[in-house]
Amino acid sequence: MEQTKLQFLMHYFAVMNVVIIGTGNVAAVISTMIKATQHKLLQVAGRNILKAEALASSAGAEASSLDSVRTDADLYIIAVADTALPEIAQKLHVAGVVAHTAGAVTKDILANASAEYGVLYPLQSLKANLNDLPPVPFLIDGNNNKAITKITAFAGSVSHQVAIADDGKRLKLHTAAVFVNNFTNYLFAVTSDFCKKEGVDFSLLFPLMEETVRRLRTHDPADVQTGPAIRNDLLTISRHLQVLANYPLMSELYSLFTERIRGYWDRSKG
Repeated sequence: MEQTKLQFLMHYFAVMNVVIIGTGNVAAVISTMIKATQHKLLQVAGRNILKAEALASSAGAEASSLDSVRTDADLYIIAVADTALPEIAQKLHVAGVVAHTAGAVTKDILANASAEYGVLYPLQSLKANLNDLPPVPFLIDGNNNKAITKITAFAGSVSHQVAIADDGKRLKLHTAAVFVNNFTNYLFAVTSDFCKKEGVDFSLLFPLMEETVRRLRTHDPADVQTGPAIRNDLLTISRHLQVLANYPLMSELYSLFTERIRGYWDRSKG
């Protein structure tokens, strides 16, 4: 969305009274974002009242159970597990705009909660107690112009990257996010375990990991692939598999990725 339009929306809705429903990582990070704006976090509601009180206290808000959500807020952000959304959506009945933070759940699950509803999905891996908050792009949607406008205004006040994405586009990006974040982190975890067992320093790989991602800002991934598989370096591949002889899982992954890389680039040349 154009920055000038975002600035207009942020001015139009200069201050919002917000209620957060949820006490997990996403709820905690969004509450931290709110503290850096002029918005007012009125309440944190959660199934676990102790967690709600802890999060509310740090944000200068009140805490409540899910059965005592205030009805005087401008924006309600439901930041809970996907499986908990249906129950909360059925119980909640308010006049303000309601938005959930899920990437793979339709906005229409909130149709019973308010006349204006939508999605405020942070396309980022969020943890509550990180010292430095990473950039957080938001994908937003709404069932009408009022919902879209207000959710966009809030998102634009806490993030420099805001895009409108309907249920289908958001689900596709959520799927892609699993590949670039969850799957790659799994490979990091397996490799870290290997390095510990073999007595080599995993941290020596950090510059390589960082450079791999840095290149993607200016190049297509297919144009910067390196390694023995794309070079068809069979001798090096054989030596690597010998190193992994006592690691069946890594050996399986190495063989699979080697085969897929060779096949992918062979097809791209054809």
